[in-house]
Amino acid sequence: MLEFALIFTLLMMLLFGIIDFSRIFFAYATMSHGAREGTRYGIIHPGDPTNPGDPANQQIIQIVENRMFVLGGDPEVELLYPNSCATSLCPIQIHVTSSMDVWTPIIPEITIEARSTMHIE
Repeated sequence: MLEFALIFTLLMMLLFGIIDFSRIFFAYATMSHGAREGTRYGIIHPGDPTNPGDPANQQIIQIVENRMFVLGGDPEVELLYPNSCATSLCPIQIHVTSSMDVWTPIIPEITIEARSTMHIE
């Protein structure tokens, strides 16, 4: 009985660790895909880099949020124009972060980040 209890505990920790790894990998893959899709839309339809409330910038953020399925908390999407220009060959960057509670007791909450950078066409 004692041996079963010890082995069962370790097996459950291993099983939940595998499940958590799969959930985290899936969340990262969908966040990365959403960031890439939003960046691709942003290089074709760039917004005003000096005005974060520009409707084109809001549309880019909306595209990113619609392309993601995150199992954890609500993702935070940040749209950046690092060189503050909206001409050809200027970069646009999308940074997405989200936190995720895991089911394995010994692992703390995980923060997942995805970034995508492309140049405006």
